[in-house]
Amino acid sequence: MEPLDRVEDERLVRALRAGDQDAFGRLFDRWYDRVHDLARRITRDDALAADVAQDAFLAAWQRLDRLDDPASFGGWLLRIARNRALDVVRAPAQARTQADEEVTTTLDEQAASARLADLADPAAVAEDHEVQELVWSAAATLGERDLTALDLSLRHGLEPAEIGEVLGINRNAANQLVHRMKGRLATAVRSRVLWQGGRPACTELQALLEADGIDTFDAGAVRVADRHAGSCDACSRRRETRLDPAQLFAAVPIAVAPVLLKAKAAAALEAAGVPMGGSTCTGSGNGPGSAPAAADTGAATSRRGRRRRPSQRAVALTTVAVVVVAFVVAVLAVESLDHDDPIEAVEAAAVVTTTTVEQERVERSGPTTTTAPEITITIEPDPTDPATPPNEGTPPVAVPDPGPTNPGGPPPQQPPPAPPPAAPTGSLTVSPSHLPPTPSAGGATLSWTTANANSVSVTGSGVSSSAPSGSQTVCPGSSGSTCFPQPGTYTYVLTATGPGGTIQRTATLTVS
Repeated sequence: MEPLDRVEDERLVRALRAGDQDAFGRLFDRWYDRVHDLARRITRDDALAADVAQDAFLAAWQRLDRLDDPASFGGWLLRIARNRALDVVRAPAQARTQADEEVTTTLDEQAASARLADLADPAAVAEDHEVQELVWSAAATLGERDLTALDLSLRHGLEPAEIGEVLGINRNAANQLVHRMKGRLATAVRSRVLWQGGRPACTELQALLEADGIDTFDAGAVRVADRHAGSCDACSRRRETRLDPAQLFAAVPIAVAPVLLKAKAAAALEAAGVPMGGSTCTGSGNGPGSAPAAADTGAATSRRGRRRRPSQRAVALTTVAVVVVAFVVAVLAVESLDHDDPIEAVEAAAVVTTTTVEQERVERSGPTTTTAPEITITIEPDPTDPATPPNEGTPPVAVPDPGPTNPGGPPPQQPPPAPPPAAPTGSLTVSPSHLPPTPSAGGATLSWTTANANSVSVTGSGVSSSAPSGSQTVCPGSSGSTCFPQPGTYTYVLTATGPGGTIQRTATLTVS
């Protein structure tokens, strides 16, 4: 995994704002794996994580003018990805490629716990997937926000200010949160090693868990196991680890997303108007490992082949040929018109007209090449000469024009790319967010607004609207003229789709 380099991020963002069409593709290569890793941890679904990562990069491109500090691009991008991933998992009826619950795998917990306790080199964690699974299952008991803070600090290497940017808290709060989570992670990991085969090896601990109604390893199980280990010598010895749990967690590698998945995302972004030329994941990329662009010294390479500009020697020869032909034609005109003054005869007889031939189009990536226009020299008849019949003169002589005299000059500037379409925006609120389950004359008010959207859908208990903005009184579970909400948690979803993508917003109403 490429180490974080905020100086390089800042340089690329500034270059992108200055018009560098390769800069965003390079930012994509630097950050895609981290964005996908974060989205995969939240959604627990490969396909959804890929969608989230693609949407996050598109949103970052569209909102780049909102980034105040170019050096903080990575944290800002991860915040976009996290918010999008949370929207996805909170939305109802999401199609997933695998179950939303924890995936059951074949795991020798006893052997893995023993290896975890004996590990002395953090590098060994990267090769032991069973140990990684134990560490992750322990860390999952922290909750999404707390785990994200720890993940961004230990595995992604973000600073407290950047973690605060992702979580929407200030730098000091982020710093304190990470410090507390390291302690809670240590307790969770040391409690996790007490489990074997889905249950604790200690029968006394198992009895305590059953008394509290706990049958899975979660935050409640950690609390019970931690209290028990203080009075159980066997569990106290068994849960000790040679490495600090924070070191174990930091050693879990960031997953490298499949190359085809990156290429698909890069192609979709390019199709949406995002300049991806600098990415190694596109066929047109100029990043490391991609084909170098043609130089501006006389040759422009396109997908169909190579076209060469005329050399200076060829231009000179063509110019000489034109001069010679013009002189010969002029002399013939003088002889045929029999003027006393040859110069006057040439001036009277030679009329030069230029016909421009349509410019030949070339590939966008190459310099513009123009087919040389023709110069037609026509000898007009002398009306005073009886030997020349009316309307009959010397047939026109067509010769090629030498073309531009500076074939090695810079190619014409390409027009700037069209600005990307604005992303839809919207908000959805329900007020109040809590109702008692008692008869009343009122209810809660659901309000929403959108912008830059072609289609809008607002759904939930008793609500179905396609208006771009509005409000509606909701009383979930009620019937008749009197509002009598039924106990439960009700989720309302706003979906807005426009040229710039699709967004979802949710609001929750609790009746209790």
